[in-house]
Amino acid sequence: MLEQENLRPLESVILRLRSDGFSNDEIATKIAKKPETVYRFLEMIDHKSDVPEQKPTDTSGKRSVEKVVDRLREDGESYEQIGERLKKTSDQVQRIETYSEIKDQL
Repeated sequence: MLEQENLRPLESVILRLRSDGFSNDEIATKIAKKPETVYRFLEMIDHKSDVPEQKPTDTSGKRSVEKVVDRLREDGESYEQIGERLKKTSDQVQRIETYSEIKDQL
């Protein structure tokens, strides 16, 4: 599991509520989000735990979703598979990958 310092505040809240035994629906009600949003947060947190910790000197400027897409593409997942995981279309996933590649060139 990730250390709390590597999580966004809302991710920390979701993990705390989850560890307290609340369901996704209950968490969604408590944080005023849809249950699907809570599910996506949990998916992103899960994928963050597979991404090596960022060094404080990381200047890539990439968003978490860009890093997740990069890692999943490196693992051989298709745009459609990633889209299903992140509740996005394959076109959206391709655009995210394109933005990530642009940031790599900067």
